[in-house]
This record gives sequence, structure tokens and C-alpha cells, in this order.
Amino acid sequence: MKFILAIIVVDTHTGLFANCTNGVILGLQAVSALLVAPLFYIASGYLLEKKIDSHHNGARVIVKTNVKSVSLTLETLILG
Repeated sequence: MKFILAIIVVDTHTGLFANCTNGVILGLQAVSALLVAPLFYIASGYLLEKKIDSHHNGARVIVKTNVKSVSLTLETLILG
């Protein structure tokens, strides 16, 4: 599910349907633009919680996940 949500996020940011005139597709894109980010965060939080449950040191998992997220954000800002 997270992979599908990521594709929709990329679509929202790149304007894949910028030249589309179909009202149904444009409506679905508008609704998905509003819902995808919260659903992505919910899925990420759920998967993080499952990862914490499977490890004995939950704090280490959270720190590692946060470091990975910050490094991806900085990479995007620098290269983007």
C-alpha cells in the first residue's frame, strides 16, 4: 500500500495529468492529493510500530528511522 501511495504522491508533484480534460480523472486526482499524505503517514507509523514490536530496543529503531528520513529529506533538498 505504501508503494501505491508513493506513486500517487509522485503523480501529484509531477503533474502527470496536467493536460487531462476528463473531469473524473481530475476529481480523483484532487481527492487523492488531499488523502495520500495522511494515509502515507498512517501506513508509515503502523509499519514503524510493527518494527518496534519485533525488536527489543524500540528507541534505537526510532532513531535509525528518523536519521534515515532526515537524510532523505536533505538529499532531496540538495539535489532537488
